[in-house]
This record gives sequence, structure tokens and C-alpha cells, in this order.
Amino acid sequence: MKDSDLVVKGTVKATEPYVKKNNEGILRPYTKLTFKIKHVISGDKKLKGKTISILEYGGIISKKDFDLDKKFDNISNSELQEKLQVSIDGVPNSKAGQNMVAFLVDDKDVLDIESKLYGIRGAYKGRFTQETKTKRFKRGIPKNISTEEEKKELEVNDEVTELNNQIES
Repeated sequence: MKDSDLVVKGTVKATEPYVKKNNEGILRPYTKLTFKIKHVISGDKKLKGKTISILEYGGIISKKDFDLDKKFDNISNSELQEKLQVSIDGVPNSKAGQNMVAFLVDDKDVLDIESKLYGIRGAYKGRFTQETKTKRFKRGIPKNISTEEEKKELEVNDEVTELNNQIES
């Protein structure tokens, strides 16, 4: 929490693909989240009830969004419409309708973008989505981790769920 500019609980209202070109001309895939804040856990309390934009690395991006038509002459229009799923360690991106607790950083200067955008601290490690049935919060667990690492992940999930329970009571 101390390394985050903003820690919030809320709901993902919408998602959209977003591609950013870095200084070397390399395209980076993101998902832009429209996020409605229900509670501000840490940071600017005036944001409670507001909607913010969050950039999450990865997502579902078309081949055209990656400018593959500029790199390869023989790609058909139908191929350019095909989608690629990009993720870190196999952890899926957020979806509209998900409730989550997010540990955020102000990425406006890092990304050199004019609009206000937040990034998730530690990529997927700073995002905890709420399970519909159990109401517990959990972050994505990467594939191919050790039993010890998985146990630690589950402990962190329990801590964030407890944090949510304190907020709600």
C-alpha cells in the first residue's frame, strides 16, 4: 500500500483495447479500464464515487492494432481482424462487471500521455478481483509456480479480503 499512489475498491464498468508505442517504436498492448470507485482505501479521498481510467498490461488486441499490416504486405483484412490475447504469466485481464481492489500508481508521466491514467502496481499483483459466489478477493495466480509460492499468494488474498471486510463493516 505504501508504494501505491492510490488504493481503491470499485467496479470495472468497461474495457477497451489500448496500444501504446514506446520511445523505441515498440507497440505495447494494454486494456484500458473504466473504473468506478466505491471506496478510497488510501490516497485522494475526493475520488470516492468518481470514475477513473486504469491501464492494465495485456488484453485482447487485433493484429491491425499491432500495425502488422505495416510490417507484412501479404496479410489479408480478415487476418488483421484476428485477435491476439496477451497476458503476463497466463493471468487474464480484468473484465467489465468485476469488483476489485486495486493498488494503483499514477502513470501519466511514465506513459507520456495527456489524459490522467493509473497503472496497476506490480501488474496483476496489484489487482484483486472479487469472486461472485464467495465474495472473497483474489489476484491471479501465475502458472507454474511452486506450492510455497501458491501458499503465499493465498495468504495475500486472505489479507485483502480481510481489508475489504474492515471497509464494509
